[in-house]
Formats: sequence, structure tokens, C-alpha cells
Amino acid sequence: MISYDSSRVSLTYFCLAGLDLLGTLNDSTTPDQRRKWADWLYQHLLVGPTGFRGSPTHAIDRTQEGIKDNCKIAIDTYDGANVAATYFALLSLAVLRDDRIAAKVNAPKLAAHLARCQHTTGTFAGAFAPNYDEQNKTPLGEPDSRVTYMAMSVLHLLGQTTVADRAAAAQFIVASQTYEGGLALLPGAEAHAGYTYCGLGTLRLLEKEEINKNVELLDVNRMRGWLLRRQIWPTDPLTIGQLRDLEELDENAPHHWPLDSQGAFSGRTNKQADTCYCFWGVGSLLALDKLVMGMGVGMGMGIAETTALSQFNVQAATHFLLEEVQAEITGGFARAQGTHPDPYHSFLALAALSLINGQELGLTPLVAELCLCTETTNFIQSLYQV
Repeated sequence: MISYDSSRVSLTYFCLAGLDLLGTLNDSTTPDQRRKWADWLYQHLLVGPTGFRGSPTHAIDRTQEGIKDNCKIAIDTYDGANVAATYFALLSLAVLRDDRIAAKVNAPKLAAHLARCQHTTGTFAGAFAPNYDEQNKTPLGEPDSRVTYMAMSVLHLLGQTTVADRAAAAQFIVASQTYEGGLALLPGAEAHAGYTYCGLGTLRLLEKEEINKNVELLDVNRMRGWLLRRQIWPTDPLTIGQLRDLEELDENAPHHWPLDSQGAFSGRTNKQADTCYCFWGVGSLLALDKLVMGMGVGMGMGIAETTALSQFNVQAATHFLLEEVQAEITGGFARAQGTHPDPYHSFLALAALSLINGQELGLTPLVAELCLCTETTNFIQSLYQV
């Protein structure tokens, strides 16, 4: 698991947030365990450039004698905060309901650090290293819509979005729409369901005036059509069960994809389905409808949910998640049938089910654009008086 060392904070979030969606975190863990997990997360916190590092193994002792000032700058480069770790650590602490967050994580300082990670083009890079470009103070790392989404999500939860160039961020997202209709990682790249979710999620976190101005620049109908085509549908009205029976009789049955993928979503044109894209696809459709209708972040069940859920085959998507990729013996959800379950796909499967049919399944309501349970969102925003 050495290769996952820098990703431990994100894996922690997938596990904790999954329990949060199930509503079993408090029942399946003790207060002492949750406190110790929060303490472990705080080991990742840096207070110079405020933010979280990817792993405690990255830590360099800044207090040792003999360190020169220029070496301290180098240390900040090699042991620095990054946007992804900050996003997952902060959300994990919120899931744990740790009431020390506001005292330990200084919102204005964290926001100032995130603002330094934004390029003039509007997009965010993963970090900011003091000695990466001493003259231009350039952010460190490749900029893209994923990092932009995570940075804007943190700023939104802390009530600090004004430090960012929101107009430039919105323009970057709009410029990333492709001829197919979806959003890409960067302008000129290929449309992708995950990047579409990140882009729409970013727009949802902006002020209403900025949202309206930029949504007008999107080809909404083309985007909606592209998202709906990401669901793997049979080529005729036969049910999944009938298709299975037909396949047993005729190997040339009328379908283009494996039967265990029917109802699932793919991430790109002509790509196989994957559990995680059920969330990216459904979450994008929901975010798009809310953008068009001008609805506020985190608004409950209403016309946007009704509209989005009427546009794709909800029954088939639910069947895929519960019957095709849920592991009966070990629990959890896999990427595809025949593969092993993992925290990432398990969490996003639950998140998709929460959006699709959460009330009937007994799952906790989710704020789609934040990928965070409603109660958890309210908790952290109350600490920062947002």
C-alpha cells in the first residue's frame, strides 16, 4: 500500500463519508475512535501556508537547529499543503463532527493559501510552492477542473469564496465545454462525466449573478443530451431480465454492451461503464437542472430533482448498483462486475443511490454539488458561521 501513502486522507474520507451516508457512523464507532481519527487528520495540518499535507510521512521537522532561511523555503516546497488533501481532510473532520475545526483551521489563512493556487486563467493548481517560481510566484502543479472544484468547495464551506477570482474560474469552466456537450479537464480536451460534474459543481458554488451570466454561455441542451447518452441502455425496450434470457438463446442478442452494464453510466463516448460514473452522471444532471432553474446550493427535494430523475432510467441504474456490482460476501461496491470492492467506488455508489432513491433505501440526504451529506454540510458551515 506504499503507493497509496499520499492518498490516505482521500481513502479516509471515502470510508467515513460512506458510513455517514449509511447513517451508521456513530453506531459503528466509538467517540474515542472518532477523536483519535480526527487527531490523526490534524497531523496533516500545516500552519505556515495553512492547509493539509497528503501524508504524515511527508513531514519535515522545521524546529531542528541549523536550518537556514533558504532551507526553510525548500522545506515548504517538499512538505507543503495541497488542495486535494485539504479538501478531503476538512470534509473528513466535518463528517466526524469534530468541534475543534474552527479553532485549529484558520479560515482566512487557508483561503489566502488557496487563492495563491489560482492561475490567472481562473483554474487552480494543486499547490503553491514558495521557491517554484520566485519571480512570478506561479502555482505548483497542473491546473484542471478537478482541483478548481475542490478549492472552490473548501472556500464555499468556509464562507471565503470572495478571495478567489470567481469570474475567471467560471470562464475557464465554460471554455471547457466540447463539441459533444460535456465538459473537459481543460479547454480543447475530451468531454468526461467526472470533469463535467466538477465544472458544474464549481458553477453551482458561485454567486447567483455569476451563475446566470455563465450558464447563458453553455449549450445546456447539448450537455444534457450528452449526459443522458452516458447511460448504457438496451437497443430495444426489452427488460434486463428478458435480455438475459435472450442472450442464453442467441449470442447475437441486440445489445452493444455486457448485460451486467445495462443501466450504468460511462464516463466518455464509446467507453465501458463504471460504478463511479453513476454518481458523476446523475450528479451532473441534477446540478445542471439546478443551474438552469437558479436554485440555491443544497436545496432539498424539489422540481430540479424531479426533472433530473425523470430523464434517465432510474430503475436500471438502481439495478446495476444493487444487483451487479454490490459484493454480497464482503460488502461494498466494485468498479464493475467481477472486480473487487474498494472505498472509492463504494462511497460513490452510495452517493449515487442517495440521489436516485435515497429516501426509499434509508440513505442520508446528500448535497450533490458538494458530495457531502446535508447535515455534515450544515455542521461545518455553522462552525464558520456561514
